[in-house]
Amino acid sequence: MSIEFEAPLFDTKDIDQAVDQIVEMKWGPKGIYGPEGYNLVVPKEFAEMVEAVKAFLRYIHEKYGRLPKYSNAMYFPTLLQAHHIDLGYYTKFFPEYVTETEKKHMKTWHKQPA
Repeated sequence: MSIEFEAPLFDTKDIDQAVDQIVEMKWGPKGIYGPEGYNLVVPKEFAEMVEAVKAFLRYIHEKYGRLPKYSNAMYFPTLLQAHHIDLGYYTKFFPEYVTETEKKHMKTWHKQPA
């Protein structure tokens, strides 16, 4: 299946090959999750997940004639994940990265009732 747009990160216009290239970039020998990166264990369902992504992208492209369906391909929404750091861990192992704001966070934002 051919895609009508240029995908500058990929050597292909084929959806399955593009997904395979992303998998290789992420999980291959030099990928961020591969042996030279974080060296994460590949989930046992990984092959099925990759096939599901390919099937979903093929469906969207066949049904709507473009990827992505709802937004401009050059629109990149941002995501923020906020959580509390383990202050004890970071103070012990990475004290140079712990700011005064982080040290005061719980007292400032999560005061215990009297």
